[in-house]
Amino acid sequence: MNRLAPQIVILVMFWTYLRGIHGVNYIAGSVGEAKIMRCIDHERQALLKFKQQLYQIKDGFLSSWEKENTDCCDWYGVQCSNESGGHVTALDLSPSTNRLPPRLFYEEEDRFLRGNISSWILELKFLTYLDLSSVDFQGNQIPFFIGALTQFRYLNLSHTQMNGEIPPQLANLSSLQVLDLGNNYELTLTNMKWVSHLSSLRVLDLTETNMSKAIDWVQTVSQLPYLTNLVLSLCQLPNITIPSSLSLLNSSKSLAILDLSYNRLSAGSVYQMILNFSRSLVHLNLWENQINGFIPEAFQNMSALEYLELGANELEGFIPEALGKMSTLAHLGLSLNEFKGSILEALGNLTDLTYLDVGSNQLEGEFPKSLWNLCKLRTLRARENNLRRVMIPEQNQLLSRCPQYHSLEYLDFGWNRIIGPLPNLTLFSSLKVITLYLNQFSGTVPESFGRLTQLEELDLSSNSLKGVISEAHLSKLSKLSHLSFSQNSLIWNITYYWLPPFKLDFIGLEFCKLGPRFPKWLQTQKDYSILSISNAGISDSIPNWFWDIFSSCYSMDLSDNQLHGKITDSSFEFMYYPEVNLSSNELEGSIPHFMFKVGALDLSMNRFSKLDSICHITNDTNLTLLDISINQLSGNLPDCWSYFK
Repeated sequence: MNRLAPQIVILVMFWTYLRGIHGVNYIAGSVGEAKIMRCIDHERQALLKFKQQLYQIKDGFLSSWEKENTDCCDWYGVQCSNESGGHVTALDLSPSTNRLPPRLFYEEEDRFLRGNISSWILELKFLTYLDLSSVDFQGNQIPFFIGALTQFRYLNLSHTQMNGEIPPQLANLSSLQVLDLGNNYELTLTNMKWVSHLSSLRVLDLTETNMSKAIDWVQTVSQLPYLTNLVLSLCQLPNITIPSSLSLLNSSKSLAILDLSYNRLSAGSVYQMILNFSRSLVHLNLWENQINGFIPEAFQNMSALEYLELGANELEGFIPEALGKMSTLAHLGLSLNEFKGSILEALGNLTDLTYLDVGSNQLEGEFPKSLWNLCKLRTLRARENNLRRVMIPEQNQLLSRCPQYHSLEYLDFGWNRIIGPLPNLTLFSSLKVITLYLNQFSGTVPESFGRLTQLEELDLSSNSLKGVISEAHLSKLSKLSHLSFSQNSLIWNITYYWLPPFKLDFIGLEFCKLGPRFPKWLQTQKDYSILSISNAGISDSIPNWFWDIFSSCYSMDLSDNQLHGKITDSSFEFMYYPEVNLSSNELEGSIPHFMFKVGALDLSMNRFSKLDSICHITNDTNLTLLDISINQLSGNLPDCWSYFK
C-alpha cells in the first residue's frame, strides 16, 4: 500500500504557499533590482541568538549566519519582504533548504540541525512562515510561546522528535493556514477544542500523534470551514461518535484529502462522516482500520474522488457495482479484505485507473478481460486469491483500444490457482515487475520474456513449468535484480563462460537443472543478498572465488546437490551473519573456521571428518543454529563451546 500520495500533495501545497505568500516579494541581491534593503538590526540580533540554541550536525549549514554578514536577508533560509518594510517574514531551516527534494521521510543523515527553539524567535514579529521540519529537537516539547506569533500562516514542525502535549496556546494562531506536526510519534493531543479556533486552516497534518483520548476530533474538524487537507494517520483515533445534535452542514465543503489510515475506526460512523464530503473529496485513505460489512452504494456519489484506499479492513461480500461507476478513480485499493466472487467486470470502465490492488481476498474465477483495456494502468495486484484463469485479449484488440499500450509496470498474480500457459506479456513493454509465483502455470517459458527490457523483478517460482531457459531469455534484461524460477522443472541451457548483463540481488533457482558444472556466471554476481540453488544437479567442487562474492549475502542454500571436495580455509569473513545450508552434499575434510562465523549453519549429510577449527572462533560469534549430523566425525567433541551461549 502506498501511503506517500497524500503527503506529496501536502508538500506541493507547502511549496505553493512558500511561493504564493512570499515568492515575488523577497529581498535579494540579484542584478537588476531597483532597491536592496538590509534587514532590521534587532531582527538580525534575534536570529543570532536563535542560532545559539542550535547545533550544526553538518558544518556550514548556517555558515552565513555571522555577525560580519550584516544583511540577514541573505542568510541561509531567511527571507524578507518589501511589503513588510524589510522585516523577516519567512524562516526555512528544513532539509529542502539545502536543495534536498521534498519527500515524506528524511533519513537521519539528512538532518542538518539539532537543539531547541529559542524564545528569541518572538522578536520576529512579522514572521508568517516557519519550517523547522527534520530539525532534531531531541524530545523537547513544542514551546507554548509559539502561540504568540500571531502572524503565522504556515508552521511545519514535522519529523522533529518533539514530545509531550501539543500546547493549546497554538489556538492564538488564527491566521494559520498550514499546520504540520506530523511524524512526531511522542506527541499527544487529548483535547482538540483549541484547533477549532484556527478558522483559516487549510492543511492539518498530525500523523503519528497520540489522539486516543481526543473524543472531540470529529466535532472539531467539522468547525474548520476552509479545511482542504486532513491527515490523521497512525493517530490511535477513538471511534467516531457523531451526536444527533451535531450538524456537519457547516463543515468544510472543500475537503479534498482525508487520510485516516492506520487507526481502528469502524464502519458506520466513518461512512457517516466521509459521505458528507462526497462532492469535494479527491483523496480518501482508510487503510488498516476495522471497517467491516459492505461498501455502501452511496460511494458512487463521490463524483470527484481519484484515490480510494480501503485495504487491510474487514470488508466482505462482492465488489459492489458502485465502484465501477466511479469514473474519476485513478487509485483503487481493496486488498487484505474478505471480498468473494469474481472481480467486477465493470472496473474496466474506470479509464483513468493507474493503480488497482484486489490482492489477499477470496476472489475466484477468470480475471476480467475488460481490465486489460485500462490504458493508463501502471500497477495491477491480484495476489493471494483463488483466480483460475488469466486470458489476455489478442494484440490487435488491445492496440485498437490503446494504440500505445506501454503503461503497465507492476503485475502481480502470485499465489492463486491459475492454470494454463504463461500469458503473452510482450505488449506491455514497460513492465518492471512480474510476479506469478505459486500458481499452476504449465508449459514452457516463452523467449518473448527476454524482450521485456525494463524488467527488474521476474518471479515464476512454484509452478509446473518445464523446458529450457536459454541466453535468449535473459541476455537483454540488463536491469534485472530479482530472478526466481525455483520449484519448476527447468533446464538451464547457458554456455559455461556466459556473461550476464544484470547484477542480481535475489537468485532463486532451486530445482532448476544448472549442473553438472558449478555455474561460472555466478562469479559476475557480486552484490546478491539471497542465493538458492539447491537441487540444481550440480556435481562439482565449490570454487574458491565463490566465497568472495558471497561476503555480503544474507542467505545461501546449496543443499541437495553433489558438491564434493574440500572447502579451503582462509581469513575470509562474512560481512553479515548469513544463514548457510550446504546439507545433503559430498563435502569432506575439515570444516573451515570461517564457516562458523554465520547466523545459522547446516552441514548435515556430508562427509566432513574434522571439527577442530571450531575452537578458533572468538567470542564475537552470532551462531544460533549448527547442524553437523550424519557426517564422518569421530573421536571426542572439541572442548571449546563456551563461546556459543
